Amino acid sequence: MKKKLLSVVLSTAMLASVLAGCGGNDGGGSSVNRCSCSRRSSG
Repeated sequence: MKKKLLSVVLSTAMLASVLAGCGGNDGGGSSVNRCSCSRRSSG
């Protein structure tokens, strides 16, 4: 039971960090995507 609770807590924390890091809009007006999760083109 403790392992299941721990896995739920850790999964929630990871989801929150992804949404906070990649889901926010700072309103800077720049069209450049600064999210480290997105793909970057090499060319």
